[in-house]
Amino acid sequence: HHDWLRLPEPSYEIDPTRERLVSMRRVPDWFTAHAQEALHRSAPYRWARHGIRGIRLPTVRIGGRRYTSEEAIAWWTAALTATGQEAGNV
Repeated sequence: HHDWLRLPEPSYEIDPTRERLVSMRRVPDWFTAHAQEALHRSAPYRWARHGIRGIRLPTVRIGGRRYTSEEAIAWWTAALTATGQEAGNV
């Protein structure tokens, strides 16, 4: 396994003063409303911690709670789509 061969992970930094924040525990509700698909409550935490295909869902901690944003979710899904296309997995 050659870690030095891995490409750097794309990054996105949430700006809590400008973005529409979504608390991590509300992400499943947000996802269901926008994608019409049920999402297990642990999925957003797994996406933030481990990612998918090496791309983690961006989060920010404010006052002891963790949030993502609608903009970060949009960035994350676009990044996943791009990496899937690069790998030939459309």
